[in-house]
Amino acid sequence: MRTGSRQHSSLQSAIKDAVLTGFLALAYAIKRFGLPGRAQLLGTPAEEDGGGKIDLISAGAYKRVDLSLMIHPMSEDEFLGRKVTGIAGRSSIALYDITCTYEGVSAHAGANPWEGVNALDAIVMAYNGVSMLPQQIRPDERIHGAIVQAPTITNAIPELTKTKYTVRSPTITGTRVLGERVRRCLAAGALATGCKITLEESSLYAGLVVNSSLCEEFARNRADEGDRILQTDDIPMTGSTDQGNVSRE
Repeated sequence: MRTGSRQHSSLQSAIKDAVLTGFLALAYAIKRFGLPGRAQLLGTPAEEDGGGKIDLISAGAYKRVDLSLMIHPMSEDEFLGRKVTGIAGRSSIALYDITCTYEGVSAHAGANPWEGVNALDAIVMAYNGVSMLPQQIRPDERIHGAIVQAPTITNAIPELTKTKYTVRSPTITGTRVLGERVRRCLAAGALATGCKITLEESSLYAGLVVNSSLCEEFARNRADEGDRILQTDDIPMTGSTDQGNVSRE
């Protein structure tokens, strides 16, 4: 794991250097040759979890932007058979997170358990319900989650539990529909046990729209440097990114 962490850190550093170099070169070219327009370098944290770019969109950071680029590392293995080293653009699927908290009533599990309201029962019931959904969802949709807070003792009725689910679908509409099905399973756990339920939902990550003209130009420029890459393909990334929201701006 430590070796992997070092490699990941080294790769991030290389990407950062590439982005900074590209920005400085473009800014210099604009100034040196009197080109119209301006260059802007945005640091966008929380790309995979937190939606930093979504917050930047809301703050108006992209209002005067005509073109936005993002670079992301990928494994070369899937491209070697096609005799290329990467791809200029690939779409991604939509995503959002639902965090659910159940609040029950604690009681002594041996002396008076009937006075308790069991938050662990609520989360187990919800988990079982959500786990059945993949039997009836599309092959390109995903639901995955974790119990993020659970009881650590056995002699008390649990009064607080928390779970988080990530919902993915190729389209924004599909993601919302699938998310509603997950919410019903979560609500069922509260209804069956009498627990109070609190739901928190993240900003929705939109699927990335690929700009084919931009990808063609990028691939052509990489070819000039001796690096052969694909322009685009029909295989969406299995992950999601808030750059998808930027691409729709």
